[in-house]
Amino acid sequence: MLGDLLQYQWREFYEQDEKFREDVNEILLKYSPCEVTVLEKYLLEQLCQSLQFFIDYTQVWMNRRL
Repeated sequence: MLGDLLQYQWREFYEQDEKFREDVNEILLKYSPCEVTVLEKYLLEQLCQSLQFFIDYTQVWMNRRL
């Protein structure tokens, strides 16, 4: 039911309001009776992007150090 609300009625709000999106995602992960694979995939992609940024940032530092 929450998924339908997000997909149709709250979609624009969900996409634009970062705090709202984080709160809803947390609720979905904690209380969904089934796996939320789309959300899990999205969060893993975000984690990969953050880690890649960290790797790129530290690589510059490591190159300067050597």
